[in-house]
Amino acid sequence: MISAYVESGFIEDAMSLFAEMRFEGIKADGRTIAIISRVCEDLPNGLLNCRSLHGYNIKSGMERNKHLGNALLSVYAAQSCVRDAKKVFHEDGDADVISWNTLILALAHSYESKGQACEIFGKMRESDTKPNSHTTISVLAASFVLLANYAPAWQEKPGPRAHNVRVL
Repeated sequence: MISAYVESGFIEDAMSLFAEMRFEGIKADGRTIAIISRVCEDLPNGLLNCRSLHGYNIKSGMERNKHLGNALLSVYAAQSCVRDAKKVFHEDGDADVISWNTLILALAHSYESKGQACEIFGKMRESDTKPNSHTTISVLAASFVLLANYAPAWQEKPGPRAHNVRVL
């Protein structure tokens, strides 16, 4: 029912039904929480709702659910809440390529986390997780943000321009 509400655009009804489920003591499964977490990205108080879902997730013993963990990680990233995104990432303990990519992209877009995205990519390469094309895009985004932030300091005087950059 919640999924149907969300797909039909009745977000408030979906959230109300989820709240009613919780009030009645009906335990939600990981799929339901993942659906609700995606809705949180679009709500004005999405971060508050996501934190509530995260707590519910832990209380329900589902913090090791990969699909749900990635959904929460994505919401925290969309809400620019890097601290909570990192927390979900580390709670999982067994990150997959989606987890790594989401965290790298969250760090790339966070003003406070300059350079950490490339550091996390290095840790990904040390792990057993194989990067994919989305990883490349995430690392390039992080590199672009770094370049955009630091290029003015590097170019005190006009000089030759680089036309070819290699990312390792």
